[in-house]
Amino acid sequence: QKDYAARHGLSLAATKSRLLRAREKMRGQMSAACQVRFDEQGRVSDHVQR
Repeated sequence: QKDYAARHGLSLAATKSRLLRAREKMRGQMSAACQVRFDEQGRVSDHVQR
């Protein structure tokens, strides 16, 4: 994240915030399109298309 922020002229805080929002958006889109199961760490462990 630090390297990405430096390469793109962003602060580390802004980069982390954008990544968090992107992950949340992707999770929402996946949940709308698929039946998704997550493991204990919140990672996708299985999915079936709706």
